[in-house]
Amino acid sequence: MLGNKDKYFKKLHKSSKGYITIASKSNGWFQKSLKLDKIDYENMAVGQDMYISQNTFSFPNRRLINLQEINALYIDIDCYKANLTKEGALFFLQDLYGEIPRPNYIIDSGRGLYYVILLENTTNKDLALWKTVEVYLFEKMKHLGADPQCLEATRVLRTVGSYNSKSKSEVKILEEYDYRYTLEEIQEHYIPELTEVIKKPKKPKTKKRGRPKKIISIFNLYNLYAKRIEDIETLCELRSYDLKGHRELILFLYRYFSNVFYADSEEGFLNTLELNSRFLEPLDEYELTVDTQSAERYWSENRYKYSNAKLIRLLDITEEEQKYLVTIIGTREKYNRNNDRRRKAIRNEQGFTEAQLKRLQKVSKAKILKEQGMKYEDIAKELKVSLRTVKNYIKE
Repeated sequence: MLGNKDKYFKKLHKSSKGYITIASKSNGWFQKSLKLDKIDYENMAVGQDMYISQNTFSFPNRRLINLQEINALYIDIDCYKANLTKEGALFFLQDLYGEIPRPNYIIDSGRGLYYVILLENTTNKDLALWKTVEVYLFEKMKHLGADPQCLEATRVLRTVGSYNSKSKSEVKILEEYDYRYTLEEIQEHYIPELTEVIKKPKKPKTKKRGRPKKIISIFNLYNLYAKRIEDIETLCELRSYDLKGHRELILFLYRYFSNVFYADSEEGFLNTLELNSRFLEPLDEYELTVDTQSAERYWSENRYKYSNAKLIRLLDITEEEQKYLVTIIGTREKYNRNNDRRRKAIRNEQGFTEAQLKRLQKVSKAKILKEQGMKYEDIAKELKVSLRTVKNYIKE
């Protein structure tokens, strides 16, 4: 088992640059964050009730605002809550393959199962899509006892090779699949309805009737508020955290946006505290609590109504500042960006756009490398695409 454990850790975190959280609750809850080269794999899981973060953080603090690399998707299946044995849950789980990706690991967590997918080249910038896929997987496995509280990127899971004191059993690998997915690949093959939303094609001439699918609404919500949060942080950086005259409003907006994105008022408040601490003239905690408490009410009552135009006016956002923002932009900046997109999409003499030409170049190179005898896995690494994408290139 030691070999399996060591192999699992190295695959999960392979070349991680951020901080990894190690935790234990054998003698009260204890956690510490370490860089990859400081972790003693052989001894860290010897004890009971040991945990490890699946993702990494830019600071030794396991907070979502510090998220750096996203290494995995995971679902904690408490099958006993659905009156299923682990064997029964595994049988029904395998029957779902095709609707959901085959996982890299099925882990016996003691009383239930972990479903774990390893991800390639995924960072905090992909958090909205990651969360949407997490929710999709949860909905597919809900009937098996999937835990709705285990859908956050900051989650720690029991370490392979450790001992679960409740079940009095070892945490061990039951199934292993040696392939690392990309988040885009999973979205494209298992949630294709998101493709139109993400790639933003031209609007159809006839508008489809009815409400959008639930998964699209979920992605749109996470994506919008992730970018809203990013815009507020960018604006603060552009102004060197000198927010005189706009301090309270910016903190209110940040707390509201955080509450919506994290669906967690405590996490939203902690994030707002952290942003406030960077200001040249921060509010004290009591002032911050009082001055932004309406954000809590607006979130719970779903009352927020600020348009982009109103935000630009209230925060005095200049046209120069708008160039660095993602969503809080005015009509002129939106017009300029649309023109830039049109220019990039102009077709060349052969009728191809710039994006199409780049893809054709990759297809051509993939075929040349295949003819030279290179394996699909090596071609994927060379072109920095997924294995499935390489196979599609070769077929063309």
